[in-house]
This record gives sequence, C-alpha cells and structure tokens, in this order.
Amino acid sequence: MSKNIEIKAKVNLSIVEEKVKKLQNISNPEIIIQEDVFFFHNEGRLKLRKFTNGNSELIFYKRSDDYGPKTSDYQIYKSSNTSELESFLNNSFGMRGIVKKIRKLYLYKNTRIHLDKVDNLGEFLELEVMVIENYSLHECQKIADELISYLEITNEMLIDKAYIDLLEDQN
Repeated sequence: MSKNIEIKAKVNLSIVEEKVKKLQNISNPEIIIQEDVFFFHNEGRLKLRKFTNGNSELIFYKRSDDYGPKTSDYQIYKSSNTSELESFLNNSFGMRGIVKKIRKLYLYKNTRIHLDKVDNLGEFLELEVMVIENYSLHECQKIADELISYLEITNEMLIDKAYIDLLEDQN
C-alpha cells in the first residue's frame, strides 16, 4: 500500500489560494471535476472516483479519524470501464453515498494541495504529503506541519472526517 500524511480543513479558498500561489516551485493548478461514489466497507473507505472523461479510479484507504495530520494507507486501481465497475461494487458492497466536488490541484514538493468546493458542504483544503523515495514519514510530517503553519490553518479549522462522513452527519 502507498502512504501519505493527510490533513483536511474547512477554509476560505480565496484566502488560502493566495498563499498557495506564493509558494516557491508550486505547479500551475489543474481543475478536476470529481464524483466520488462511496461503498460500505468494514476495513476502511472504498470509493469509485469518476472523472468527466469517463475514466475512474477505485480508491481504498485506511486512516484514523483524528484532527490534524494523520497517516493514510491507500491503494488506487485505474479503470476505463466505470459503469461496469460501479455496478459490480454496488452489488458487492452497497452504495453508501456520493460526494461531488470541483478540485483545484497544486503540486508542491511531494505534496498534493487540493482546494475543494464540495457540493452541500463548502470549501476545504486537503493536503496529501506523499511518503515516497527521499521523503521519510518524519520528513513528510514536518512538511505537513510547515504548510499548516504557513497557510495559517488553526485547530478549529481542522476536520477529522471524510467528506462522505460530513454529508451523512447532516442527515
């Protein structure tokens, strides 16, 4: 399984994005329209991320529901047979719910900076500091902490759940 350090925070995107753009060696943003179909799973979270081009990614991940930086273990399976895969997953696990969002993705060092507008939830920042070659878990934790500080993310802004959990909490 792959691993990253992850944080999620409820933010004002225009304020955060101005700071993100000032980071040295930041990528140009990529706009991604996503629909995440979540399925019931006892061992972690399972979602089918559907893209507007018809492709999808099946994503399974395990992480604790803690505030602040947390380790996430994940696997991704890419597919171009989205409708058949969705039907198979729905019949096998049952659909839990759907999260729709517009994501602006920036790349910085080994970090994916997501600026998300989530339907029925609002605006969020998600950081995924990828644990990859040349970046130990400790170094990734340090990068996450530095970005949290630089972006002025307070403890009150941190979210301990996935978007699907927040949507379920509203019902």
